[in-house]
Amino acid sequence: MLTTIEKMLFLNKVDMFKDVSLDNLLSIAGIAKETSYPGRTVIFKEGDEGDSLYLIVEGSVGVKKGGAKESGFIAVLRPPQCVGEMAIVSHEPRSATVETIEDTNFLVIDKKGFEAFIKKNPEIAFSIFNMLAARLRDITARLAEEIGKRDKC
Repeated sequence: MLTTIEKMLFLNKVDMFKDVSLDNLLSIAGIAKETSYPGRTVIFKEGDEGDSLYLIVEGSVGVKKGGAKESGFIAVLRPPQCVGEMAIVSHEPRSATVETIEDTNFLVIDKKGFEAFIKKNPEIAFSIFNMLAARLRDITARLAEEIGKRDKC
């Protein structure tokens, strides 16, 4: 079980929270709940309602899109990365399926707690936008690379 200080130290490593003040990290640590899943467990499925943000403390997860086969992960995420942020900020269904690759520990922030925190601390929205923009750039680059490979065939 993580102490509040350990949660704060971890949160400070997560991209969306790295520029957040200590007071705000303390608030986030207060609403973040610890949970663990064994390896090869589906955390959520594409199309599910997005009700929580998962911060990977230990272990790893694979992200699947569409009807990808068992080994068809489009991304593998490890600490201190997070999953589930798009659904809780967009109010849209989950955009992908996430499965643990190994035993994985998370800090989980539920949608209501996250929204209340954002309303009190709107500056955190910029960190979230920056993180989402970085992910979009990465996905766009990978897509362009795949299209380039197909054009050569």
